Amino acid sequence: MRMAIDQTAVNRGSGTNDLLVSQALRTHELQVWFFAEHLVDIPLVHS
Repeated sequence: MRMAIDQTAVNRGSGTNDLLVSQALRTHELQVWFFAEHLVDIPLVHS
């Protein structure tokens, strides 16, 4: 996605660039952050 954003910036596709940055990238980065914060390396059940 970042490569597509860079390419649209080079080609002056400001509409497409804005769409990728504001809708796609921000949403996905937020989801990745959320999952990363909630995944921990401890077992769910203690024996």
